[in-house]
Amino acid sequence: VQAGLLENEPRIDYTGGTGSLLLEPSRTNLIGYTEYFLNHNQYNVTFTANETISPENVVNASMFEVTGTSQPRIEFTVSTLSTYSLSIFIKKKVGDYYGFGFYSSDLGNSYVRFNISTGLNSDITYSGSALSNGAIEDFGNGWYRISAKLITGSSTSKSGAKCAAMTASSFSASNVGYQFYIYGAQLEQGSYPTSYIPNHSGGSVTRGADDAYITSASSAINSEEGVLFCEVEALNEVLESFFEFKISNGLNQVRIQFPSGSNIQGAVYDGAYQALINYAATRKQNNKIAFKYKANDFALFINGTKVGSDTSGTTFSANFLNRIDLGNEAKVKQALLFPEALSDAQCSALTVEGLKEEIL
Repeated sequence: VQAGLLENEPRIDYTGGTGSLLLEPSRTNLIGYTEYFLNHNQYNVTFTANETISPENVVNASMFEVTGTSQPRIEFTVSTLSTYSLSIFIKKKVGDYYGFGFYSSDLGNSYVRFNISTGLNSDITYSGSALSNGAIEDFGNGWYRISAKLITGSSTSKSGAKCAAMTASSFSASNVGYQFYIYGAQLEQGSYPTSYIPNHSGGSVTRGADDAYITSASSAINSEEGVLFCEVEALNEVLESFFEFKISNGLNQVRIQFPSGSNIQGAVYDGAYQALINYAATRKQNNKIAFKYKANDFALFINGTKVGSDTSGTTFSANFLNRIDLGNEAKVKQALLFPEALSDAQCSALTVEGLKEEIL
């Protein structure tokens, strides 16, 4: 099943107030009935469906009420030796702490606890080794999305992934009468969470990878010289696939890429690298990047600084490159292709201020 709020249309992320094109990898939500929690294993809790307005602005969020003190929770099935990202939207009514748990005989008990009153990442606490990378994101009107990375062990003696009420002093207990609104549970294989994939059936639902491209684009590309520029933030510092902005013809390409590791890269490849410039940088932040390509004149600029250059290499003949691609695993504010090689001063200014008429 292919799923998404918009099919074959761009999704815009307005985090921080400025729109970015959201490009995500394909992911599968392994939880069925992600908004109707009576269908899942539950312990010491009761649920009331359609109790309040969710972040979707629809009355489809459920009430999670604690009826017993020992690990009040719902559980979702997981496999051994797997890496997951677990997330759920939550809003407090009575009680301050909620989180995730997991047990296996080889790893023991593991927990991550979030303070739903403060909504601060600095208030996240852990116990055990299976859960890490906790994050809490404000969605407005008291709603937060909490998430964490779960790595299961090898033992088949294990629990499911637990979503549980907690207290300030206990990961494994809560107080009778505590109440939380919950919505949009997601369990996906991968090391970081992606945007919510709703599932209103009992199986799994897959969202296809976002991929922006233009074919038969040779008239828009100068294959001999130019500048690739993008303003981009990686979805996660350690990517599961490459983010790239490239012009190409098969394997022949000019590109900006976030490869495996921690580099930002500019490259020209025609079966061998004519230019290959790598620079170690933080990728999970807003970066303005320019890569200039011209025979014997290649340079990479990041946030106003020329970070690398190469003065030996060739490019391509006129009208040879014919495709433009913008890869996934990123939020992209700008992606521009200049049909001539700009000066170093212009590239530096471009990667500080973005596109402005007075720069060119």
